[in-house]
Amino acid sequence: MLSTRRDTLLHQLQKVMSLNLPDFIVSGNQTVASRQRARRAAVVLGMPKHKCRFHGICRIEEYPLNKQSVGCDGPDVVPGWLLRPEPNFCVLLMERGRLPKERESYHFSRTRIRLGISQELSAFYRPKNGQRLYLRRGAYSLQLTPDHYLVQLPLGTHSHQETRVAPA
Repeated sequence: MLSTRRDTLLHQLQKVMSLNLPDFIVSGNQTVASRQRARRAAVVLGMPKHKCRFHGICRIEEYPLNKQSVGCDGPDVVPGWLLRPEPNFCVLLMERGRLPKERESYHFSRTRIRLGISQELSAFYRPKNGQRLYLRRGAYSLQLTPDHYLVQLPLGTHSHQETRVAPA
């Protein structure tokens, strides 16, 4: 079962990387993103219940992040991209090398990363049929590319724990 799950994840990762996405997502080149598929994001690292300290993804905000909302001694923040290649999931690409080495190792040395609370995406993607989209909370596999940390996050239409899978 583990090999099947790994094969499925590898297939999904290959599918994401083979989509007709801007070159910068794969290569790191800073060209302008496709407005229909990719959204620039600021990923605030940490745990929501600990005021964005410790491990995990605290929240995902529009880029550039409002510096006043974080503060001088605020949490670690990395720029990235939020992509929605399919109706029922998003891919979060976080740029590597944007934190001091010890902080980057602290946050990204694990094989999984936790999204502590459901994250509404109305700032990134317009609701359809009156249903707002949410990234579902949980622990997700953390993949590495040459320039990014990659996380595939399932989408739902409710913010509570029993989030419904987004319709296709």
